[in-house]
Amino acid sequence: MLVTAGILSWTQASAQRSSIGVKGGYLHVMNTSTISIIPGSTDCGTFRDGTSAGLFAGLTGEYALLGDVLEATAAIVYSLRPATLVEPSNDNFEVLDPTTNSYVPLQREHTFTSSLGYVAVELGLRSRPFAEIPVYIRASFDAGNAIVDGTYSQTERIVSPESVLFPNDRKTRTTGSGEIVGLGTAYGVGGAIGGVLPLGANLELCPEVGYRLGLNSLISTDSWKQSMISGGIQLRYRFGGDEAEPPALPPEPPRERDTTPPPIVTITPDPLPVPPVVITSVSTTPLEIRETVVTQTYPLLPYVFFDSASATLPNKYVTTENTATFSEVNLPKKTLPIYYRMFDIIGKRMADNPSAVLIVTGTTDGREDIRQRDDLARRRAEAVVDRIAQRWNLPRSRFVIRTVDKPTFPTSDRYLEGIEENRRVELSSATSALLAPVVHTRFKEYVPIVTEHTFSVSTENPALANQWDMVVSREAQELDRFWRGPLCPLTIKFLCFSA
Repeated sequence: MLVTAGILSWTQASAQRSSIGVKGGYLHVMNTSTISIIPGSTDCGTFRDGTSAGLFAGLTGEYALLGDVLEATAAIVYSLRPATLVEPSNDNFEVLDPTTNSYVPLQREHTFTSSLGYVAVELGLRSRPFAEIPVYIRASFDAGNAIVDGTYSQTERIVSPESVLFPNDRKTRTTGSGEIVGLGTAYGVGGAIGGVLPLGANLELCPEVGYRLGLNSLISTDSWKQSMISGGIQLRYRFGGDEAEPPALPPEPPRERDTTPPPIVTITPDPLPVPPVVITSVSTTPLEIRETVVTQTYPLLPYVFFDSASATLPNKYVTTENTATFSEVNLPKKTLPIYYRMFDIIGKRMADNPSAVLIVTGTTDGREDIRQRDDLARRRAEAVVDRIAQRWNLPRSRFVIRTVDKPTFPTSDRYLEGIEENRRVELSSATSALLAPVVHTRFKEYVPIVTEHTFSVSTENPALANQWDMVVSREAQELDRFWRGPLCPLTIKFLCFSA
């Protein structure tokens, strides 16, 4: 009964008062995602969790349903919800480390950053159940779109080895940027607790902390949710009520006459400046660098193997992937998976080279039924031609079918494996591009011609120096640092390493 009476008296005293206001503050944005590092493929990993700092500002309005005990709230809020997602990758690719002259794993770090400017509509309820306690709670639901900003940037940085650079001669390069694909409406629910600090009969200052839970993915292409912890403040004006007049200030007492004598100021002249220690010049001979271009290639094995007495293509050579989206760039960086996609590789290259002709030679192992060998070899060759021609819509006039009883250069038939390898179809062409290796990676290595470099140094007032140091850098990246003291030497030797 006491609690009920207190709430009723508080409702009657506060009346049905509406309010408007403004609010703003800080956001701690928590991102949870499975965004693919390479769009459309998870072979190279995904970006996962990450946190970032944002802010929000908006216009608010409240309508009293039961005085301050229960108010309906609405707001239009702009929020900056950035994201910084960092994911290391090690895809077992090795490069030559010039510092050790050995092949070591290439370790990279992928960074996804975005700047999302959302405009959202927020609806909810606010309650301050006890007049004696200036604390309220608030629950809300929001929906918004990134209509102010929805861009991203994705970079890739070489972590190890230190001496390897990308083809742009840097350790970092941009792999993607622009508008974020698939952005939609973001929904969320939240809860908050705040305090009420009266600034007058109609004005209130309300500090508040809260938590928002993201209900759905921000994008349709991958899973990406944002939840946030907020801390902010609201200034609101409440309609109705009279402003109480402040009490009159008491009269100021008469001031007594100051009879204290003025202080005596003594001016001390500034000491003479100490002459600076100046490095007047640093000279050296030109540094010669040898550039080497390195590529990662996967040769194609131009053979298609068949089972004994069979002209049916094994399932390992058959794929249902749409040819419209096929690209050698998206192939796995492994020899065997690339070999099994040989039909698509050759078909795409024939489509890109309209004058190229593919020679398809069917063979047998020399032990199969002698009465059927020529027919078996031809059916094997035709099975390969049919697969490539039908899948890539190529005319059969671009294929030449040949048959032999046994390969011209057969594998030794002393072993079972050699007999199996002779049951094959051999592919050849006068156009070398059809059977050229698959090239996946291209980068540059730099090696100095002379590993020791000497700098000549000239200084003024060297005896006044306490310590000296020298930093050798390239494009704001520190390569080496030297400390000595106190006298600067006339020459400094620097060891150059490969990069």
